[in-house]
Amino acid sequence: MELIYFSNRPSGEPPLTLDTIPVEILHHICTFFCDHCDPKKSHIENSMNYNPNKGKKDLLNLCLTSRALCTVAQGVLFHHFSFGRHLNHSGPVAFRLAAASFLQGLSNKPHLRAVVKELMIKTKRNIMYPRILGFDSLTDADRHSADLLQTVGAEVGIQFRYHELQPEDLREAMVQLMIAACPNLSKVEIQIPRYWAFDRLVERNYTKSTNQQPLSSLQNSGRTC
Repeated sequence: MELIYFSNRPSGEPPLTLDTIPVEILHHICTFFCDHCDPKKSHIENSMNYNPNKGKKDLLNLCLTSRALCTVAQGVLFHHFSFGRHLNHSGPVAFRLAAASFLQGLSNKPHLRAVVKELMIKTKRNIMYPRILGFDSLTDADRHSADLLQTVGAEVGIQFRYHELQPEDLREAMVQLMIAACPNLSKVEIQIPRYWAFDRLVERNYTKSTNQQPLSSLQNSGRTC
């Protein structure tokens, strides 16, 4: 059986490939795989069973297709991150592990920091660690998270009080660092306990406010309500 291909391209021109297709077209294709970008799917973010990782598997596969498509797909894949209800059901450890994975990715590939445009962070107010006195009481996972805070914090100019961090401080410090590490954020939806005071965790001065602030100010102050 002979296959016949029809094209409106002038004869003699080479066929389009992933490396020659205009970036605008590739970007449009990638947005179809993003639950956040597709208007038909965007409402599922408010679902109790919403898991943002499920909608990113196809985009991850696209990143493996070609270098040109990877460059475009990464911009769609990393532009919006949601840390919400699906993590709250598993407690603070699940949130901390997801945040650590996010920060580790930004540390391994610093160019992705500029790609992140939106963060949705919703931490359940009644999930708390028991007070554990002494940094030596931290688990190996806690120490990994603390080391990550030191590494990424140093890269963005924030020095955490390493030996004063308690397990219950890790989520608070990670939320601050996620915001500070993404310089091109245009939107942040954040729900955190009112008693969080980011400035007590770091070795630099921050301004405090109980009112809404511009995002540029939020990235510098690390304080929200």
